[in-house]
Amino acid sequence: MVQFVDLDNGARVTTDAFGVMTLSLSRTCTLGELCGELGEFIFEDDLREVDEDLADEPRWEEMSAALRQEGIVASDASLLALPFVVEVDDDVSAKLSE
Repeated sequence: MVQFVDLDNGARVTTDAFGVMTLSLSRTCTLGELCGELGEFIFEDDLREVDEDLADEPRWEEMSAALRQEGIVASDASLLALPFVVEVDDDVSAKLSE
């Protein structure tokens, strides 16, 4: 899984340089379930509701760092305001269709 932000100039900033992020799901997972699980994985809303220490930590340090390398300063609030989009590659899409 790769987090990304598409910039107004058409460039895409990703967290690739920070390593791979993985999420394990059931083989019977649907696209809708995948999107829901990815949403929780990225936003951690459920975890932040029950863990006060986590609630105070920044959500997207790696994405903020990647954007700073491009000269863009982005807070958690500004990143949270962006649309959440899931792009599924062909291999994952084929697995979901089985």
